[in-house]
Amino acid sequence: MRAARRSLAVVIIGTLAAGSVGLQLAAAQEESIPDEVAALIADRTLLVIAGSEDSMRIAATPGVGGGRAITCGWFGVRSTGADPFTVRQIAAPVIDTTYLLWCWYPDTGDSLPGHPIVTDYTGPGIPGEPADEDDVSEFALASLEFATPAPVLNPAVDLLVGIDTWLAVTSRLDYPAIHANAGPVWVSVWPRFRDVVWDLGNRDTLRCTRQSDAATVWDPADPQRSSDCTYLYESIGRADGTHTISATVTWTILRRSFRRPRWLPWRDFSLTTTRTVRVTELQAVIE
Repeated sequence: MRAARRSLAVVIIGTLAAGSVGLQLAAAQEESIPDEVAALIADRTLLVIAGSEDSMRIAATPGVGGGRAITCGWFGVRSTGADPFTVRQIAAPVIDTTYLLWCWYPDTGDSLPGHPIVTDYTGPGIPGEPADEDDVSEFALASLEFATPAPVLNPAVDLLVGIDTWLAVTSRLDYPAIHANAGPVWVSVWPRFRDVVWDLGNRDTLRCTRQSDAATVWDPADPQRSSDCTYLYESIGRADGTHTISATVTWTILRRSFRRPRWLPWRDFSLTTTRTVRVTELQAVIE
């Protein structure tokens, strides 16, 4: 868990009349506020915390959120003599102490109408660490449950010096976009298969893409078929011919979000499987 931040994501869900604040807050808490969020009233405006890390959810459709994000902070005011005021943000507000509660729209920098306001801090009425765009993206990506790479070689056991070894992966390579949100913070992530990089155990590597037959398995019923994802061992290498090889599958993760609704590359994601094989001379196999 990261260190606590000094601001929180919130959503305005209504403005309350002065005489019915308590009643409407109680009703809202019972009927429309999820258990994992909290609410407070500041100058007749009902603010509901949204976007906390506890509220991250997988969504059925993209762009699902709880409203427009707002950033809030507690500020202390003191007199400095020459100047009327000095305002500073409070990292750890004290219960039953009066502060300025200042909320604003982070996308424009404009203050919430009527803010800042003077109000008492009554405890964790604005609790939780807000989830940001990357938090929700990582949550969505982890929910995809990528398959472990499954390498398939031909020959399958003893690889032969001077004869091409076919290399392929048969595990799942294509995944749909997945959507997640935490209140007003929503993202969609979409893994796009990039390549498989083979480490051949002798300091050589081979990169295979979809176009170069990364998933093409040798088929004895079709001996004329070719593949660009093959490797030729020129010697057995170590005395016993054993090699530890690996297949690393990499996806480029595209992302769109409440801040950037267009698909853009976010980061790469890779998984690796290793196995031990034996490289031998053809004559040794025949004998």
